[in-house]
Amino acid sequence: MLGKEDIIKERDELSFLKDILAYEETKLKCSLDELSKYSEVQNYISLLKNIRSYQKQGVYKDPIKATYEDNLDFLVDFYKEVKLYKETAKTLTDYQNYSKKLETFTSTEEGIIYNGKSEKPCKTYSIYDLLNHLMTLKQSNFQTTPEELSKYRDIVARNITSKKHYQDDEITETFLGTKIYQNPENYAVEDIETGLAKFQTGSSTYKFENGIISLVSFNDSFIKSKSLSQREEHAFYSEEAYVLLKIDKDTKIKKIGVKKHE
Repeated sequence: MLGKEDIIKERDELSFLKDILAYEETKLKCSLDELSKYSEVQNYISLLKNIRSYQKQGVYKDPIKATYEDNLDFLVDFYKEVKLYKETAKTLTDYQNYSKKLETFTSTEEGIIYNGKSEKPCKTYSIYDLLNHLMTLKQSNFQTTPEELSKYRDIVARNITSKKHYQDDEITETFLGTKIYQNPENYAVEDIETGLAKFQTGSSTYKFENGIISLVSFNDSFIKSKSLSQREEHAFYSEEAYVLLKIDKDTKIKKIGVKKHE
C-alpha cells in the first residue's frame, strides 16, 4: 500500500488526488472495523440493517419508525464509539462519492484537469458568430460561400475544442483544493446546414442568395460586443484562418473585442 510520502511524489495531479482518496478511504475502513468491535456499535449497525429491511418492505412507519430512531439517537448521544462510527461512516461515503466524481475528470500531459464531457454543450457558437468573425477577417470583401464558411467553421471547431490550455480558461470548480477547468469538448460550433436554414426566415445583417453569403449592412455592434477569451481569439483568428482566406497575417485586423493580455 502506498504511504503518504510515495503519494506526494506523484507528478500527475489527477492520479495524486485519486491516490490520496484511496489512502484516506483505506484508513476510514480500518477505523470502522475497529469501532465495529464495540457491542454498542454492533447494536447500532443491527438497528440500521433492520431499518433498511423495513424501508425495503415499505413498512417503516410509526410506531416502528419512532422507536428505532429513538434507539439510534440514544446510542449516538450516550456512546462516543457509536457517534464516532456514524461520523466516520459518513466521511467514508463522502470520500467514495469524491472518488466517483474524480473518475469523470480527465487530465492532460501538462497536468490540467478538465471536468467530464456533458451531454449538451455548455456553449454553442452560432453561424452568426462565425460570420461576424469571418467578415472581420475579410474586411474589404464582405462576402463568402458556404464552402469557405464550412472550412472556416472546421478550423474554429478544431481550435475551440482543443486540449491546449489558456491562462483564462474557465474554471468550473475548485475540487479538493484543485482547479477543475471546463472540458474543451463541451464547446460546440453550429453546423453550416442548420445555420444557413436560419436565413430562410430573413436576417437584417446577412443575406444568402445565388450561393453567396454577404453582409447586408455593416453594423459594428458585434465588433464592440463582449471580449474574446484567449481560446476564442485563437479559434477565430488562427494562423489556419489567415491561410484559408489568403490574408497576410501582418495585416492589422480590428478583431471583435479581443482581450489584451499581458
